[in-house]
Amino acid sequence: MQELERHNDENNKNSEMVKVACFTETPVNLPMWAHYADNHTGICLEYDTQRIHKNLSNMLFPVKYVEKLLDIVMFAMRAVASESSNVLTYQCVQKLSDWSYEKEWRYIFLPSMKKDYLEKLPPDYLDKGEEISFGRPSKIILGNKICPDKQSKLHDIAREVNINIVKMKVTPYGLHEINI
Repeated sequence: MQELERHNDENNKNSEMVKVACFTETPVNLPMWAHYADNHTGICLEYDTQRIHKNLSNMLFPVKYVEKLLDIVMFAMRAVASESSNVLTYQCVQKLSDWSYEKEWRYIFLPSMKKDYLEKLPPDYLDKGEEISFGRPSKIILGNKICPDKQSKLHDIAREVNINIVKMKVTPYGLHEINI
């Protein structure tokens, strides 16, 4: 029990240190839907990257796919020694090359970045706690196996807030968006 409490304490400290949101360049990827959208039953939100607030885009990085991950202990020691958010950010955007098909980007927020970015952030940014507004999604993409109830509710919401909504269709040639 004591070991579990220590592990939970470490996880809580880590979650206070780094916040990460992940994005992909393409929603038309079968493994992505299987891994991250509950086997095609979930949704994907598309954002217009040109409309992301300029100061928030400074914290959006492409993932670097590598053959071998860095030694985390050595890297953490460098981060503490340098007190640099760059070291931690660099570590947060590394992933094994096996995952390169994801074409992933990561939004990285470190509390230490607050002092660097505080005066540049939109006035309401910090008042929202953990929420970070990227603006409205430009599209809602439904998985091809989404339950009809969820599809109907999301269709109503999309219509109400005037956001385009489509659904994925699996074909012999891969995934394709269809209008619903």
